[in-house]
Amino acid sequence: MNIYEEIRKDHDKQRELLNKLVKTSGDTKDCIKNQFFKSTFSLIQIQLYKVKIVENYREM
Repeated sequence: MNIYEEIRKDHDKQRELLNKLVKTSGDTKDCIKNQFFKSTFSLIQIQLYKVKIVENYREM
């Protein structure tokens, strides 16, 4: 799998987690909301790292 495919898969995971987060309500336990948020944030950080790798490679 190449880095572009990995980034696309990360996007898919982010969309899934954000959709779950959006479906939460005031009745949803805060721990579940926090879990979705933390998971999404971690995926975004990983994706940013991968994008930087691609950008650095292009500059070579």
